[in-house]
Amino acid sequence: MFDLISIGDCVVDTFIPLTDAKIINSDGEAMLAMRFGDKIPVGDSVSIVAGNAANNAVGSSRLGLKTAIYTNVGDRGEEEYDSI
Repeated sequence: MFDLISIGDCVVDTFIPLTDAKIINSDGEAMLAMRFGDKIPVGDSVSIVAGNAANNAVGSSRLGLKTAIYTNVGDRGEEEYDSI
């Protein structure tokens, strides 16, 4: 028996780290700055499973609950309909 079953959609989040950007403070607000017109150097991207259902399941598991997830996996694609 599970303590929690997380039900919902999952998505894939892709993170791309910037390797050459500076943080500047302007009027008490932190801003990300890059040189205009330059190519933006980036590091290796990382793709992870995310979304409310997945985040809830992972967080609950880390709290020690016996957790499961019920979600759709794969491409939903386009359904084809015949015209009548």
